[in-house]
Order: sequence, then structure tokens, then C-alpha cells
Amino acid sequence: MFTDYILLAVGLIWLTFATIYDFKTKEVPDWLSYSLILIGLSLRLTHYLLFNDFNFLIIGLISLAVFAVIGTSFYYLRQWGGGDAKLLMGLGITLASYPSFLLNVFSPDLRIPFMLTLLINILFFGAVYGVIYIIIITLIKRKEIRNAKISSYYNKKILIAGIILIALSFLIESKFAKLAVLIAVVLVLLVQNLFILVKFVEKVYMQRVIPIGKLTEGDWIVNDIRAHGKLIYSKKSPGITKEQISIIKKTSIKSVLVRYGIEFVPAILIGVIISLVFGNILVPEF
Repeated sequence: MFTDYILLAVGLIWLTFATIYDFKTKEVPDWLSYSLILIGLSLRLTHYLLFNDFNFLIIGLISLAVFAVIGTSFYYLRQWGGGDAKLLMGLGITLASYPSFLLNVFSPDLRIPFMLTLLINILFFGAVYGVIYIIIITLIKRKEIRNAKISSYYNKKILIAGIILIALSFLIESKFAKLAVLIAVVLVLLVQNLFILVKFVEKVYMQRVIPIGKLTEGDWIVNDIRAHGKLIYSKKSPGITKEQISIIKKTSIKSVLVRYGIEFVPAILIGVIISLVFGNILVPEF
């Protein structure tokens, strides 16, 4: 249907611009995300009014709601910026259903709803992208990381528990159980070392002192901000607000330490392309 052409074109064009903005400024402009949501909603509503296709509209609204919950959750967990979450919502309603005309070109696995395929692929390839990103930054900044003190990041209890479990595994007769224990210990230790590496990359590369005048809504400030004994901003907040920025500008504070996240929009783009070409590649057939 013609609406599929427009939705796909708008989704990919907007996502491409968002990727460029993310690389250049580490931010996704609100106008991009909000306009994508508005266009997607308008097109689905228009299609419903013209063709009385209620399913086409309702599937977009359901997808928007699902993506909004996921995006908001990751935002408050401080894994994504506000721009990433809003962009995900826009893609939720724009690409809620698979464009039917692409079936003449690709043979994707569509055994599960496309909105779930899209979400799973974005999250999975986002995780892969994040690991590769961290490895690349580690190689680039290896001198700074090599000179960093790592002892404070290690959880000694995890190390001790791992050593004890490895020792006890030799007393287990079942080869399967022994292998399961060893794999679990290795995975836990790998996760801890990855966490340490992330902390290093964050400290060396992703934190920057900027003047108050360059603060933007949603920035993650590393430390609490107080003025006249009053807490203006808590480091546990998901991001600074326009009101808080306005208050800080009236104080004597000239600069703050800001933490920047990984440019995640390219991972979203990868997840979308994989979904359109291959569909579901992660959920096995039962």
C-alpha cells in the first residue's frame, strides 16, 4: 500500500538525520523525534479514515505504547538519553508493521509481530554495538586506561566467591553440573571485567567539563549541584531539566562535569535495517 512507502521513507530519512546529529553533537533534536511521531500518527490516522483499516491504526498505537515504555525505562535507568527514547517512540509508530511491498525484495522471518522483531533487534544489536564501541575506545585510549587505578572497581566478594565455586566444582561428580558451574563463574567474572572497562571508558572518554552556558536539557551531570545549601540537581536524576539549568545560571557556578553516553542512534539504524531485510533472527522456532 502507498502509506507503507511513505512511512518507510520518512522513518529511514529521519533516522539517518538523527544518526548524523548524534555523531556530531551527541544529541538528537526534539523536533526530529516529535515530528516523526506526529507524521507517523497522522499517516496511520489518514489511512484509517480513507480505507477504514482500523488494524493499521491500532497496531501503530500499540507499538507506540510499547516503545514508549521501553524507551522511558531505559532513560530513567540512565542507559539512553531522552532523544534516543523519543526517537524510538517515533520509530514505534512509523515502523509498527512490516512494509508489504518489501516482500517483493526480501524474505524476512515474520513469525512474530514486526514491532517485537524491531525492538528485539534494536536492543540486541545495540548491546553488540556498545561492546564494540567500548573496545574501540579502549584501544584508542589505552595509555590513559593503562595508567588508571583499577583496584577500587573490583568487587572482592565476587572474586572470592568465584574462586570458591571453581574449587567446589572439582568435587562435583556430574560433568554437566561441573561444566555449568564453571561457565557461570566465567560469565560472572567476564561481566565484572566488562563493567570495569565501561567505568574506565566513562571516566577517561565520556566525562567532560563544560561551561554552564552549554548545558542542554537531559544532560547527565556527574555530581550533585548545590547552591546556598540547597540541592538544585541530584546526580541520581535521569537528566537535568530546563528549569534547573535556569536556576544554576543564576548562581556562581561556572562549569560542571557532564557524562556523555554512547552514540546509540547508529545501533538503532542497524537494528532497523536488519529487521527490514531479515526480520526475526534471534527468536528460535518452537
